[in-house]
Amino acid sequence: MKIVLLCLLSLFFFLAVFAQSEPLNETPHVFYRDGKNLLQSVVNGKSVVDTVPSKNKVLVKVKFAQQPDWDFSVALKKTLDIEPATSKGTDKMFFVSDIEGEFSAFRALLLANGVIDQQYNWKFGKGKLIICGDLFDRGKQVTEVLWLLYKLEQDAQAAGGYVHTILGNHDIMNLSGDIRYVDPDIWK
Repeated sequence: MKIVLLCLLSLFFFLAVFAQSEPLNETPHVFYRDGKNLLQSVVNGKSVVDTVPSKNKVLVKVKFAQQPDWDFSVALKKTLDIEPATSKGTDKMFFVSDIEGEFSAFRALLLANGVIDQQYNWKFGKGKLIICGDLFDRGKQVTEVLWLLYKLEQDAQAAGGYVHTILGNHDIMNLSGDIRYVDPDIWK
């Protein structure tokens, strides 16, 4: 009887957790096809595709369902350039690694160390933000982290600073198709 009751309680807990789970939302992924930018997002579990001619200025909106005051926008670059592999030193550098798709923790670190303000504006002047790998895995907000880095790259350069991103072992694993540590909810 105890085992049956325990199984029923476990089932009830499992169903209660699943019933309250939020629909999947994913910030845009950009694809270039036939002279057009395709921005594919997931909104409330459904795929949404916006098409914008490449000659138009494209503003990508990154939204947070649970934290709407965290929303931000970033313009797509006109061209993607290969960045230099080396760089000169600077007086201010902030190193961080193992973000692993945890946007909240990453945001908190950047705020606490004066790299950004609450609206994601670059405050680090000519300083350098160095990401020492492992942007992927475990967390559910990998694309949000990547969009923020994309925005900060542009903002930092405009202020004379720089954002460096070094690939870690988990980044290389994911880019190679090894997703064993990726949160399974991402692939539903």
